Amino acid sequence: MAVDKTNDHALDEYPKVSSLDARLLGVSEQVIKNTEDYISVKLPKIEGYYLYQYLVSSRIDGFVPNTVAEHSKVQVVTNDLISAVELLTNKHFHNSDLVNRLSEHIRPMLNRLDNHININNNLLDQIKIEYSAMFQAVKRAIKQLASKYNLSEVDDNEIGFLTLYFASELEKHKKHIDTLIMCTTGIGTSELLKSKIIANFSNLNIVDVISTASLDEALRRYPQIQLVISTVRPLHAVSVPVVVVSAMLNMEDRKKLNEEVKHLQ
Repeated sequence: MAVDKTNDHALDEYPKVSSLDARLLGVSEQVIKNTEDYISVKLPKIEGYYLYQYLVSSRIDGFVPNTVAEHSKVQVVTNDLISAVELLTNKHFHNSDLVNRLSEHIRPMLNRLDNHININNNLLDQIKIEYSAMFQAVKRAIKQLASKYNLSEVDDNEIGFLTLYFASELEKHKKHIDTLIMCTTGIGTSELLKSKIIANFSNLNIVDVISTASLDEALRRYPQIQLVISTVRPLHAVSVPVVVVSAMLNMEDRKKLNEEVKHLQ
């Protein structure tokens, strides 16, 4: 016999939202009914609305409303967001790939805002640490757009996801730094150091591995060099930054090298 667990005080109607897609709501209710039939348990009516919330917050083409007016708004908000972030960061981001990818996120995001649906971003704390400046820029840009387009409040979870799109552009276009690796002999420990640097710093282009004695010659041979990573301090000052590390490239070495790389970029 079926067990009825329906709350006597269950909602008679779904919470009021600005736009409720009847087709998607119908699908949600049918799924809940099929589940009830399968497990022989009567579920609260509100479960249909919860499932609708989940689906409407996802990128489900063909279900989430996609009228001409909505498409136009998505494109305008997408382009305005990119322009605002460019202005705040003094960087160029506009390209067709970013516009397409970002608009595919903004479309369901606007739908979530209209229906007051909140999502959780498990990466939020990491995003705030790793891309703090970009996160703040996106947050300021979104605040401007929210006022301009009368959007509901965009919380940090949504801003974190938007930040990742711009962060990915930064990562793709990071400038490779032409680098020399230097040890007392130029072999052995320097090759070990080279392998560790390659494994940990993809944005460093190792041009050559040299000995201390050949530093001046190498700088003349490779005028494009921007950084020297060495296990020993040079005997005299040179025209490019020198970061002294151990051959094992420990955590302190990596931190020091990472700070110099960020400075150069």
